[in-house]
Amino acid sequence: MPRGLVCVVVATIVLAGRAPRAAQPARSDYRVVYASARQLTRQLDEAGREGYACVHLAQAEAGTSVPGIVVVLGRAVGGSAAPVSHRVIAGGGAGTDLETPLDRAGAEGFGLCGVVRVEEPPGPVLVAVLSRATSCPVSVAHYGVEVLTNYKAGLTRLGAAARNGFRPVAAAPINNNRVPGMRSWMVITEQTSGAKPREIAVRSNTGPDGLQRALDEQTRQAFCLDLLWKEGNDVVALLSRAAEAPAASCSYAVDTTTLANV
Repeated sequence: MPRGLVCVVVATIVLAGRAPRAAQPARSDYRVVYASARQLTRQLDEAGREGYACVHLAQAEAGTSVPGIVVVLGRAVGGSAAPVSHRVIAGGGAGTDLETPLDRAGAEGFGLCGVVRVEEPPGPVLVAVLSRATSCPVSVAHYGVEVLTNYKAGLTRLGAAARNGFRPVAAAPINNNRVPGMRSWMVITEQTSGAKPREIAVRSNTGPDGLQRALDEQTRQAFCLDLLWKEGNDVVALLSRAAEAPAASCSYAVDTTTLANV
């Protein structure tokens, strides 16, 4: 699960995952930026000049009056830190207007860090943050946006995109209902150079035991978790796997806890 959304509630579902063992990553240090959508670009530019790149986005819990965006940035420890460029894209609340600017940024070598829904006057907006290391060759990415107002049709289109190498990388609720738990969700997909065809699966459940069984069933079929979000009373898991010769490589443990014990 390369990217995700953090949602703090009184009782939350905690999911731990295990993926194939890789080389020990380099040590990193981190910086946290908090700003409104209008001021975010300036603060990210300042951090980017010191080599910090966006690694995660978060926002205030739905229904609160804190209208800002939290961005966690990181850089490798040791050696010289090359400058990092960031791009902030603010769209309307429906999500459909994000695809063109995201794809344009991807053509310039920017990679998506995340997307959040922000309560700011005059109305809620969806804000995406992308980054690019200025010292690295440009790596082109293409982006797609699928709004799940009609799940059956939306999942069919997501499946077709997956067969063309697009992988789900971010999700956020759109502004189509005043009640937070009844809002539809938007999924952003990314196609990088050399991407292979994939297959997707979607599972949902209201509790940790049901979600655990669903994830166990999918991981036995070589699916790995890409995105996880809470929609109404359901926790929705969006998974994918390589279409050709998939190999089981992921496992997950689901539990519930209170905020004090997270």
